[in-house]
Amino acid sequence: MKKKSENSRSFKLSHDFDAFAEFLDKVEQTDDVANDTDVAPEICFHNSTGVVIVFNHPQDGHTISAGFLMASTIETLDYYNEKISNNLEFNEFKPLIAFPGDKLAGPDDSFSGEAETIEEEDTIKPKNNRHLLTGAHVRENERSELIADQYGFVTLNEGKLSIQSPLKVSKDLLRLDWLLPGEHPQGRITLPMLEFWLQEAAVRISPDHQKTLMALIENINNGIFAAGANTIVRGVSPIHGEDGFIQWHIDIDQSPGKLLDDGRIDFRERNFVVNVTKDQRVATVIPPTKGTPGIDIFGNEVAADDGKILQLVAENNVRTEQNELETSYFSEMDGAIHLYKDTLSVTNVLTLEEGVNFGTGNIDFAGDVVVIGIVLSGFSVCAGGDIIVTDSIENGAFLKARGNIVIGVAINGMNTMVQSGLSLRTQYVNEATVKAGTDIIIGSYARHAKLRAIGVIQVNRSIELLGGAIIGGETWATQKIIIHTAGSEAWVRTELIAGILPEQIEKLDQLKENIEAKNTHIRQILDYFGIANIDLKKLKAMIENAEGMNRKSMALRAKYLANAGKQLQQLLTEKAALVTEIGPAPVDAEIQIQKSVYPNVIVRLGSKKRSIDSALGPTCFQIDNEKIKSAPFK
Repeated sequence: MKKKSENSRSFKLSHDFDAFAEFLDKVEQTDDVANDTDVAPEICFHNSTGVVIVFNHPQDGHTISAGFLMASTIETLDYYNEKISNNLEFNEFKPLIAFPGDKLAGPDDSFSGEAETIEEEDTIKPKNNRHLLTGAHVRENERSELIADQYGFVTLNEGKLSIQSPLKVSKDLLRLDWLLPGEHPQGRITLPMLEFWLQEAAVRISPDHQKTLMALIENINNGIFAAGANTIVRGVSPIHGEDGFIQWHIDIDQSPGKLLDDGRIDFRERNFVVNVTKDQRVATVIPPTKGTPGIDIFGNEVAADDGKILQLVAENNVRTEQNELETSYFSEMDGAIHLYKDTLSVTNVLTLEEGVNFGTGNIDFAGDVVVIGIVLSGFSVCAGGDIIVTDSIENGAFLKARGNIVIGVAINGMNTMVQSGLSLRTQYVNEATVKAGTDIIIGSYARHAKLRAIGVIQVNRSIELLGGAIIGGETWATQKIIIHTAGSEAWVRTELIAGILPEQIEKLDQLKENIEAKNTHIRQILDYFGIANIDLKKLKAMIENAEGMNRKSMALRAKYLANAGKQLQQLLTEKAALVTEIGPAPVDAEIQIQKSVYPNVIVRLGSKKRSIDSALGPTCFQIDNEKIKSAPFK
């Protein structure tokens, strides 16, 4: 593995800082600590698999002689299997396979495995381990040698050497896998070795499964097999029921109007309001279907989920009629359909013929609002349905709709906030903050704006000079960003983020900043001691050998180091938990730029970040193997 540069090194050793702190406290209390060896900490190293290797003080007893790293849990084998299955480079974990009669350890053996190098740390030089005990399927002979009684993986846990089954039952109990490492001794597997573990797992195998197992054994003995999980028994998966759904009897694909080439919206050709008449059937809810159970590898029934019931709530001016198979919804008046999530109603529309100004005051309406004209600075429009504004929004205005928002011309001003529960459409956005519960569609461009959508953000290419561009500001989309140009020739900082929620990335950035600051603090203290890494044993020896005030000064700085180390461990734990919570970026998350990407554009997908330092042509950014990859946009 390649080591990181000194300036970016992050200290990841797991130390017993509490034990070291006890030692430092004694240094402060007394000058006579030279013979105090009871407080010497036990140093634990760990790597990214979570495997812990403990090297204690040399004592008489056994030493491990058959390999250099042992798994302590079957979950670690799962991790190994996942890495191998994904064809990733993976050298930090090599499981140890034993066969009946193999010698695992002896009292006079010397360490015969390779030393393990962990990124950012010095090479670990193993020492003799304390006396090893016999665990499951391991016995001790008359020469005090530890001998394997079964075929399987060797594990070391709490001083006990054990043999663990190479067979793994999947969490859903529908599959029995044989976990195989990348290297496996040839010509030694026999059927009884596997039958022992099959009996222990209480899995019954059919004649077909027996043939599969025999063929796999033959291939392994000939060196022909795939590393990772090899399935030998498979149950019958349950078939889950289909969810209920809505059958619409009207056209609910609302359109605010026709989008023109210059980015303007022609409201003369709109289908924004879906009109219905009294007693017209609007929708029918089709009920879900039942699921079909499966059978697991133990012969037990596996429950199947029935389809989910779809809820459609009838509110104002809507009645329901139900029979054994379905529920139908009817309008009780002539009016306009309003659908918000799972609520259906028929409502009227409020139309403001001269805009929103001092003549109207602030607007708060339960249905849809249509504004003919401008929303002046300082005024607000809140709607329980949709909002249409035929002209522009001035700086300092506030708009909030439970449904869609359509602005005919522009949303202007850094003090302006426009927030829709569903989609939002406009021609321009200048410096304003715009949020949407689904998609944001911009007809021409956005400059220094804050755009946030729980869906797609799209800027269409118009005939104007800046058509299709996002210049400056922050653009967040949970799914995709589709634009023509990112940034400008003036290298204006422009952030494009997809596949993650804004609050998650803000918290992750803060944690990364705190971790880097703590690493810098630790490096400064280590420079005082003249050492490159945290080595509590070496620090203890340096303090014990010092005298007078120098000794206590070193102890004080060592205490600062111990505190900083504990704080760094906590930060790393919080970061790991947040990365787990965020998870990988959705596979469909991407940023499409159809013409130009200028320098100083920041691209984020999920928790990954990439800065553009040279101009690019048409580019599509996607997550590939947990990294941001770019490819020419087609």
